[in-house]
Amino acid sequence: HGFAVYRLREASGQFEEGMQLDDLCMGVQLGQGASGVVHLAHHRLTKRAYAVKSYSKARLLEPTGKALMRLLRRERDVLRFLKDELRGHPASNLVVRFVCSGQDEHYLRL
Repeated sequence: HGFAVYRLREASGQFEEGMQLDDLCMGVQLGQGASGVVHLAHHRLTKRAYAVKSYSKARLLEPTGKALMRLLRRERDVLRFLKDELRGHPASNLVVRFVCSGQDEHYLRL
């Protein structure tokens, strides 16, 4: 069922619509920044590669966590806006695409 829905979305050019973090299998760490880490992830059905930024929930509870949360929300909102504004535009391939966000027990993920 999941693969058939994915194929329909792919045929219409909307293969990432409705994607959730559970659709991805987290892989190796690609890098680390001041506030989080980036992992390589693969879509469970298609094996398509994605980069996933992860932020520790424990770190977000620290005194500086409130400011970091504001930055994360702003980053997510800007990426969502660009995704909608650049849909179908030639420049869309030049900008990091927002696909999904979510959380698990220990991390917030974009």
